[in-house]
Amino acid sequence: MLPYAEDLAYGRWPDILAAAGLDQAFLTGRSGPCPFCGGKDRYQFQNRNGGRYICRSCTEAKYRSGFDLLMRHMGYKTFRDAADHVRDYFNVTTDNAERHVERPALAVVRSIDEWTPEKIARNTGKMQAIWDQANPVIPGDPVDRYLRSRVPGLKEVPQEIRFHPELPYWDPPATLGSRPSLRGHFPAMVVRGFDPEDRFVQIHKTYLTEDGRKADVPYVKKTDAGIGSNSFALRLGAPSWDSIGVAEGIETALSAMVLRPGTVVWPCHSSTILSNFMVPVSLKDQVRRVIIFCDNDKAKVVRRGAGGAPDVLKRAGQEAGATLAERLRKVGIRSLMIQPAKTGTDMNDLAQRIA
Repeated sequence: MLPYAEDLAYGRWPDILAAAGLDQAFLTGRSGPCPFCGGKDRYQFQNRNGGRYICRSCTEAKYRSGFDLLMRHMGYKTFRDAADHVRDYFNVTTDNAERHVERPALAVVRSIDEWTPEKIARNTGKMQAIWDQANPVIPGDPVDRYLRSRVPGLKEVPQEIRFHPELPYWDPPATLGSRPSLRGHFPAMVVRGFDPEDRFVQIHKTYLTEDGRKADVPYVKKTDAGIGSNSFALRLGAPSWDSIGVAEGIETALSAMVLRPGTVVWPCHSSTILSNFMVPVSLKDQVRRVIIFCDNDKAKVVRRGAGGAPDVLKRAGQEAGATLAERLRKVGIRSLMIQPAKTGTDMNDLAQRIA
């Protein structure tokens, strides 16, 4: 008998949904636009009670399960389709159905080794095709113009950043049971993401206009379906000494390299993935220190206090940096945390102020 899909998915929805191609901006726990009906701050995902989401508009302010979110995102018509998707993610078949499944308290980083060879080949091939269609950045192209307007003092665009002349932008299904729709083709900046084993597991896309501005699309920055890894970095070059830097966004990382010449800084896409960063196996004999360029985020309420208890506040950037520093310490790697002094800013804001 196959295990219940609910038991497999409990607490693991961020990994399942990210692997299904749902942009991780919808999985942070912060209020924001709904992936299905838009808005500004009507939607929120919560990885509690097994995983759930809410939208004040299309779910009528009622919490819905991760299965409902997966069905709407993928266009599945039945719960069985979503349940089969979850079992496929965990590679559960009738041959290994009796294995014990524990319910974790929090989402865990899924291993690429749990994916089938067919799924790995399919998703890798899709990402590789995007990369192969992209060109090196040259002066005056949309990516060059975008980065130079965003990162003051940038002298050279790393070769690991490429320009895609017409990348498709897909809108999610408008209604349950419908299919994604093609909004159009746009110039885009693309960067590959690699996991600690040097495997190509993700590609980051920034949609632009021909004159180097952000495209008029709901979500300018997206990742692909990927290979299900929540520990990857967008490698902007190789370190030439025993230190390497990490940051959240691409522009933040480039700004850090401008402000601290000689330091190679790798963006990790989000605070969650930053906190999961691991020094690649290929650099373990070289890198002895990781410089963590943290965003100085404003405190946000993640849970309201009850019965007079204080609200629970979270500063995602600083907490991610502290988590990473502690993980590195346990494996004998030194760390240095750097952040701008002003609350609500990152290294890119700092670079723009002192330019």
